[in-house]
Amino acid sequence: MSKLIEELKVYGKLLSHTDFKVVTLHPLADETEILDRLDMQPNECTSCDFYWVFKNEMFFVSIMSENQENSLVTYFFKPNVEHGHSFYVVTQISPLYTSTLETVLKYLSNWIIDNHKRLRKRHRAEKVRITNKDICKR
Repeated sequence: MSKLIEELKVYGKLLSHTDFKVVTLHPLADETEILDRLDMQPNECTSCDFYWVFKNEMFFVSIMSENQENSLVTYFFKPNVEHGHSFYVVTQISPLYTSTLETVLKYLSNWIIDNHKRLRKRHRAEKVRITNKDICKR
């Protein structure tokens, strides 16, 4: 796993204040120093893409806030790509905070554990809708 962590760091600094191994590509609402440097307000943090290492795999995750009731979580797999696992999450929660990201990752962690054998058997590109629920709401 340490090789994957080093690979993850190519995308940026590991997110602090969390036990998850994550590098975000967009700031979160509670990352005040970064927001100040970018001249952004916390309420502008309505989407976040990030790389995440879990169970000796690297995943790409995209979270998007939408005011509509179109919440969902999808999983997409691209075969023959080194890190071909990705998730897309739509939530009504806005702005996005580190705690939002952690809630998403707890849900996805459980889903991966429950479906790990099934994920290994995929040999073609495939998109799976996991749920239509807003997994960010507690």
